[in-house]
Amino acid sequence: MRYQIYEAKSVKYDAQQRIGIILDEDTDQTEAEKLLASSWYSLWETSAADYAVFRCMGPDGECLGKAWDSFYKEFLPQTGYSQAEGADYEIYYEQGEKGLFCELFVPVEKK
Repeated sequence: MRYQIYEAKSVKYDAQQRIGIILDEDTDQTEAEKLLASSWYSLWETSAADYAVFRCMGPDGECLGKAWDSFYKEFLPQTGYSQAEGADYEIYYEQGEKGLFCELFVPVEKK
């Protein structure tokens, strides 16, 4: 499995409902404020960090388990990185690449 290291910016995450949303410069701020003002969501901000990003290819969530296996069995032993404190998260795209289920972001740091 191929993996990438990204420097991530702040991410907003709904920990209570386990539904994540990312607010960026393309987000309609008025709509985002309405959504976030509802009782269905609470905000959790992460600090900027380095993330190993795994593209989960497949029709369902089974690929997530494979991505985590790759993280622990391949990525960590081969790259000189260790898992860092912080939240891991997944991004699901409405109109993504064909076969892409999601991307898994795991915080990492150089040993």
